Amino acid sequence: MMFDVKTLMFFMALSALLMAGVITLADQGRAPQRSLSGLQLWTLSLLVQAAGWFVLVASNSLIPAGFAGPLALGCVSLCWSLRLQALDRCAGRDGMHWRAPVLVGVSVGISLLSPASEWLVGLHSLLYGLLACACARQVRRLPDHGHVTAQSIMALALLLLGGVLIARSAELLLARALWRQVEIWRTVLEQASFLSGYASTIIVTIGLVLLARAGHEEHLQRLAGTDALTGLLNRRSFLSRAGQALRPQTPAAVLMLDLDHFKIINDSFGHPVGDAVLRTVSATLASGLRREDLLARFGGEEFAALLPQTGARTALTIGERLRTAVAAQHAGAELGGRRCTISIGIAAGSGDLPIDVLITEADRALYTAKREGRNRCVLIEVPALVDGEPPQVPEPGKISSQAARLP
Repeated sequence: MMFDVKTLMFFMALSALLMAGVITLADQGRAPQRSLSGLQLWTLSLLVQAAGWFVLVASNSLIPAGFAGPLALGCVSLCWSLRLQALDRCAGRDGMHWRAPVLVGVSVGISLLSPASEWLVGLHSLLYGLLACACARQVRRLPDHGHVTAQSIMALALLLLGGVLIARSAELLLARALWRQVEIWRTVLEQASFLSGYASTIIVTIGLVLLARAGHEEHLQRLAGTDALTGLLNRRSFLSRAGQALRPQTPAAVLMLDLDHFKIINDSFGHPVGDAVLRTVSATLASGLRREDLLARFGGEEFAALLPQTGARTALTIGERLRTAVAAQHAGAELGGRRCTISIGIAAGSGDLPIDVLITEADRALYTAKREGRNRCVLIEVPALVDGEPPQVPEPGKISSQAARLP
């Protein structure tokens, strides 16, 4: 059964407009951006595609046929360039702005130089088939946000469309030479190209909306668990992850870290400088920890770190490394030559211990470090639970002495 070509074109245009409306509704409520997002570029490509198909539907009646064909094909070429750019932006990349004028120029060149209608349609089918395959490759590069199957279906839909269009191109370009006649609008491949184009438009559009929403939800979850100033975990997220990171019958250590005399920094140099110091200290601490360690801003100038599968001596070594790194990092001009130092309390014990016990004992060690002069690490070794009861922890002992004063 063969469908009327103009009916197919009309439904292609309607499907493009429908998908543009779906994206518009799904994208409502998002914060405005300075440049078009990937979804907005995809919406623009759908509108351009719809315009191209409507031009062909209106040919002979409202638009002269000789003008309608090249105009519509130029619109479709622009549509594919916008799709590539939209997928780039959805993947977090931007660039290749030259593609739109180049592809439209190629389309115009084909329209002007094609000796016959089969060459005009055949070369454009080849161009669009290659672009569909390029879009399928770009889809595979998108973050899947846990929707690998949806991403695979999107890529397969585009590859199917690309294969059909390339086969359609071969049929048109070889038809006159092999069969001495050309039936441009009455072949199975011609119908298949419309149907696969219709299906791919719907599948990829819905897939992009799904991936965008999943990415937006992941972003909101990261914001909910992240300190806005430093980008570290916040207290709630740290406690949640720490409980999952502790392993029974393995060593673990918690570090509580506090910037020394931070109020003086804020009062003397202002809160913007204080915020800059906190960001720099956060980056210094993060770079001094291992991949498996957790680091959080607990509040104000206080930080916490969990070192899973780490014994007392290793934890003390890491703490000393962090303390000296912070002291070296902040002998800078932004503080008028004043040194920024940090005091660290370390509680080393077993992963069988509740995280709040380790935090409490690390806090005790931190207060001892503050009381004994700051800019030092103090270690408490926390015994294991006895019959499920919290351990009796002795007073912390000072393990590392205060560093020599810098000139």
